[in-house]
Amino acid sequence: MLADGRHVTVQPVSAAYVGNHGLPMGREDRPFFAWYGDMEMVPHLWEAILAGPLDVVVQFHEPVSLDMMDRKTLAAQAQKIVQTGQAEAHAGRS
Repeated sequence: MLADGRHVTVQPVSAAYVGNHGLPMGREDRPFFAWYGDMEMVPHLWEAILAGPLDVVVQFHEPVSLDMMDRKTLAAQAQKIVQTGQAEAHAGRS
């Protein structure tokens, strides 16, 4: 809760690339679409767009309240929720 009495909630969202050209995306294809390290976003995004149609699973998870935890605990909890959502999407359980 903020000092003025307002509640703060965070909306965890996971996005998982699960297919390319209508075919399931295997583990070996994921690095072509993942954005990590010191990659520049625009050139990487352009390459992903040129790769063709992608199937993406986007999940809006239950909001998490900041009322009873600090920001580090909230970040860890949100990360766990997003990772679980991505794992479920890659396994076809979304």
